[in-house]
Amino acid sequence: MDLNIPSFFEIKIKHKNCWTSFVPHDYNDILLGYSYFGNCLKAIRVSKNYEKMEIKHLKNLFKNDSSVKNINVYNIDKFSSIISMNVDSDNTFLDRLIKQSIYPLKSSVHCNNEEYIFMLENAKAKTLFSSFKDDHIKINSIRNLKPEEVIPAISNFITDIYLTPREKNVIKIAIDNNFFNIPRGTTNTELAKDFNISKMSMNIEIRKATNKIMKKCFLK
Repeated sequence: MDLNIPSFFEIKIKHKNCWTSFVPHDYNDILLGYSYFGNCLKAIRVSKNYEKMEIKHLKNLFKNDSSVKNINVYNIDKFSSIISMNVDSDNTFLDRLIKQSIYPLKSSVHCNNEEYIFMLENAKAKTLFSSFKDDHIKINSIRNLKPEEVIPAISNFITDIYLTPREKNVIKIAIDNNFFNIPRGTTNTELAKDFNISKMSMNIEIRKATNKIMKKCFLK
């Protein structure tokens, strides 16, 4: 391995006392953009649509983290919300990456874990990851991504946010069995047996899930 050549890394961390540890376990989002505002990191994130009472509850959960100075949640359509927040930059893992001149290709929150994908020279990786280990940061996993894994890993926030666990499982099993290949590696009937449902129900499940994904990728 050439230590001077950049590799792609995916790191998942648990950040103690950060807002990411207080939100519900099924909360998912992805960072759209950020900027510095004084001592704060202003972040814009996208998540699922929330009811009025859910937004109130969610904002209170965010504020369990005293470093969150401002938080607003805006529903932009029946599926999506934009979350705008100011956080003391010193309390963010993102700021720690930026100070190391590492700019994530993806930053997201999934099941109370912060997930980051970035490029880094192999020679710097071990030292960098060791520096992250402290009383507030627990590294759950570090993975060296293959080039062909990078785009799926960056884009899977769409399925994390918009699909139910069952819908994600349906699509995964369909892909694993080459259902979308030409020619197909399996049929609706064969997939339906795995879920103990009818062929028609299987077809509806797949179409509902793929319809959600396509509507998030293409404007009408």
